[in-house]
Amino acid sequence: MKDYFQGLTTDESREDRVMIRLFVARVLFWAAVLAGIALVTKAYSEEIPVHVLEDGQITLRLMPGPCTDAMSALVISNVVPQEYHARFKAIDSVWPEKDGSRKSYPGCWAEFSTSEAGSSEPIIFMTFSDGAYGTLPKSKFNKPPRGGRA
Repeated sequence: MKDYFQGLTTDESREDRVMIRLFVARVLFWAAVLAGIALVTKAYSEEIPVHVLEDGQITLRLMPGPCTDAMSALVISNVVPQEYHARFKAIDSVWPEKDGSRKSYPGCWAEFSTSEAGSSEPIIFMTFSDGAYGTLPKSKFNKPPRGGRA
């Protein structure tokens, strides 16, 4: 293995080592800064729900992200006309179980206007990972506080 500093005077060798140390220090500094930014960004990037319904037992959080639940997608394809499929988004819900525990059920939701739903007010159509589905009036849901979880 060739000695990098071979043939250099002591001062030249020392200057090269100082430059290498400065370069390594800068690389480490910027890596730490970027890692810090990534961690802070991830911490503040939590999805905030569009609408929330909490009645003491049931919590429905209508999220802005896309619908990804396979069972809900199957229900939607069988129950909802094709032209509305693209508007479905994700639900984060928690329901009480018969044994007293609480269980989370993902699902999907979409808002339908009065004319689309044939009702006196806009409705929210929801479907869940257990295959259940139904509607509620949009007025039952609250907007979450800005910048925070509901």
